[in-house]
Amino acid sequence: MREFARRNRLMVVSDEIYSLTAHNALGSASMAAHYPEGTVVTGGLSKHLSLGGWRFGVAILPPGAAGRELAAALQIVAGEIWSCVAAPVQHAALAAYAADPAIAQHIAQSARLHGARTRVLHSVLQEFGVPCPLPDAGFYLYPNFERWRAVLAQRNVHTSAQLAAHLLEKHSIATLPGSAFHDDALTLRLSSSYLDTEQPAGGAEVFAAFARDADDCINHAHPRLQRAAAALAEFISGLGS
Repeated sequence: MREFARRNRLMVVSDEIYSLTAHNALGSASMAAHYPEGTVVTGGLSKHLSLGGWRFGVAILPPGAAGRELAAALQIVAGEIWSCVAAPVQHAALAAYAADPAIAQHIAQSARLHGARTRVLHSVLQEFGVPCPLPDAGFYLYPNFERWRAVLAQRNVHTSAQLAAHLLEKHSIATLPGSAFHDDALTLRLSSSYLDTEQPAGGAEVFAAFARDADDCINHAHPRLQRAAAALAEFISGLGS
């Protein structure tokens, strides 16, 4: 990719908003490390700091003349279509990007916790043979239930939207249908990001427990995650083989 982009003088926009949520052994790789003169790295606060809705985006432009030219063009566009970021979000961003070791440690621990919780749900899907890639980062799963299309049709479930509605109504599992991502198959997006940590006090307790014993934390400090896994297993087992 680097050689192709360099040969054709392409500008690459690398959206790396999930890069700090990597929980595999290799971490994430940035195109900017291999093609710095032609890569724009974009990101924000919402994913690795769990600040959904805090709209603060960043773009790191390439060095040299190309970056300066792009910066000038972006400033013209921004001056016409954007207003300023809300003051509280600006202060949060100053803290977030201050290279604070405590924040960096929290981000790394959050990524490990996301990985542990996501693997719990993935193991349930694997146990019942549901096709689903194992994520290397983040907190999303994307299982495919095409194998059970005929069985689901008997329950008047023909689309991913109907499947999501069925899971919510019958099993209290909230998902997003694949159709939200322009996928016509019987796919769903599962997210484990807020299970058991949506309250500040609860979140602090979970982090402390995870630091002491990761396995024990997942088994005993995540009641909602365990209920979700059990409900998911009940639904899939009811589909038959």
